[in-house]
Parts: sequence; structure tokens; C-alpha cells
Amino acid sequence: MTKAWFALTAVLALAACTASEVASDATPPELTLSALNRAGNPTFSSREGADTPADACAHFAIAPAHFALSVSDAGGVGRVTVRAAFGRIDPASVIVAPGAPESSLSVASTSSGNEIDVGLSPPGPGLVRTGVLLTFDVVAPSGPPVGVIASAADTHGNLGGLYQVDVRQPGDSVRCRGDRN
Repeated sequence: MTKAWFALTAVLALAACTASEVASDATPPELTLSALNRAGNPTFSSREGADTPADACAHFAIAPAHFALSVSDAGGVGRVTVRAAFGRIDPASVIVAPGAPESSLSVASTSSGNEIDVGLSPPGPGLVRTGVLLTFDVVAPSGPPVGVIASAADTHGNLGGLYQVDVRQPGDSVRCRGDRN
């Protein structure tokens, strides 16, 4: 638990970072999703590549599944989207840093679940936000796993994405990241 709080504090500090606007940027944003109320608090990162790893899931014994998503980009984060396919994101649980008026937040229903959309405006003239943090809860009905899908765009239009991470019920036979033997 202590490690999780230190990690969360570090990410919050990252979310507070600003930098001077850059003229060009060809690097997409980096995304890291952490399962916070899961033993071991497994993390999933866009730095692992676009292919979905075999263990891209987490078993949650406690409902709802609580996640933190950090997004960073040296050239500035412009937009972040998170979707819960075949599940529901609890709108009351969503927290974004930085908050309003720098960020605008919406949680909308889609045909297959819910979607969080965060738009960011510059914190000041000639400045960009280099990090964003979102925390949210995913309610997973019994049945098929809920897929959490995250993407982000920087201020230059570069897109970054994270492979789908599944929220699984306790006791199913799929081996997930953070599971013990």
C-alpha cells in the first residue's frame, strides 16, 4: 500500500508539470495504467508496445475496480480518452489533475460501455501541460471481462494508445499480471 501511495504521489507531481511550448514534436504521449485495488497494483504501459501482452488483465476481488491512468508528453498533452467496453465507469469516481478550468471532463455512455474524455487547454501563454492523471472506478458486471482502453493525443496531433486491459472476475482461469502462483 505504501508503494502505491508513493507512486501516486510521483504521478501527481508529474501531472503538475508544465513546460514551454515546443515548435515541433513527433513523439506520441506515453500512457501508464495502474490497477490500484488489486494485489501488487500491476501496471500496464504503452512503452511495452502496441501488441497486447498475454497478461494484460487484472483479477479484482473487490468491486469496483479502481484505476489510475497517467499520461505524459514532453511537447504537451492535449486530450485523453478512456473507454470501458462492456462495463461502466462510475462518473462520480472520476478525478482529473489538473482540474478545471485547465481541463474539461465528460463521461458519456456509448453503445458498449462508458467513455471518459478529457480536453486540456494550455496553463498559460507559451506553456503546455506535460502530464495528466486520471483516477476512475470501473463497474464490471458478471459475465465477459470489461476492457479498459486508453488513448491520448499531444498538442501536435501525435496519438498514443495503450493496449486493452481486461477487468476479470476472481476465480476465472486466465492468468493476469500480478497474479501469484
